[in-house]
Amino acid sequence: MNTIFKKNFPIEEYHQRDGALSASRLKQMLKSPLHFKYPPESKAAAYFDIGSAVHTLLLEPHLFEKEYFIYDESKRPKPEQNFSQKDNKEWKAAIFEKNENKIILSNDQKEQCETMAERVLEDPFAKELLSGPGWNEASIWYWDHKRKVRLKTRPDRLRANMVIIDIKTAADASPKGFERALGNFRYDIQAAMQIDGVERHFKKKVPYYFYIVIEKTPPYAYGVYLLKSDTIWTGRTAYKQLLDIYKECKEKDEWPSYSYWAKQLPDKILRTELPHYTKTSLFQY
Repeated sequence: MNTIFKKNFPIEEYHQRDGALSASRLKQMLKSPLHFKYPPESKAAAYFDIGSAVHTLLLEPHLFEKEYFIYDESKRPKPEQNFSQKDNKEWKAAIFEKNENKIILSNDQKEQCETMAERVLEDPFAKELLSGPGWNEASIWYWDHKRKVRLKTRPDRLRANMVIIDIKTAADASPKGFERALGNFRYDIQAAMQIDGVERHFKKKVPYYFYIVIEKTPPYAYGVYLLKSDTIWTGRTAYKQLLDIYKECKEKDEWPSYSYWAKQLPDKILRTELPHYTKTSLFQY
């Protein structure tokens, strides 16, 4: 049960089902075991394309032309009209069909991504974190021996000194804004799995874990944040608990819905009530 470390491993192959659990897959258990058993189909939205393009420009710029196709919206058949017009709609659909193996961006989207990447590289500390010896987009497979579960993780950037850097695009990159996103999306689970995978493979400690967070709207503000050790501990505790739930459900071949969360209650009954923000006087402002 050795670890595996792969450089230059295609992201499409990494995401294929191979029996190993990633953070994104494991986090589906946060809703219920049933959601894990029957995950929703992945539908890429435009903001995911923006985030992916910024990652590529910052970490693997040599792959940009290979993985992306840029089209000029001004060259549509009827430039005075939008893409709800029939000719324009068909023109755009043909571009997407012809380049179905690439991520497609408009000129405006490409310029947006380039500006976002440039803004980050203007910061000396962010630029230092993204430069020097290390590995970008490397994949790691490792085992949780206690539960006999194979895991996988893919740090955005792992420096040779074992510092991990994760790049996020966000609506709000301010300290409070990113704290909310950190909690909402449980990035702590992803961070803990990356740290554990790196430490397991290299037999070295990860001294620091940094986030570079970039806003997706002008002026494309950004923040560089060091993840606190207690948050890493919380993420590690959470993903180990999720592995316990996974192991239990797999052994029993039972994948319950929300009723699963009633198991820890004395009478095994979930309760509901008004949310806290409505528990005030009707006329209180």
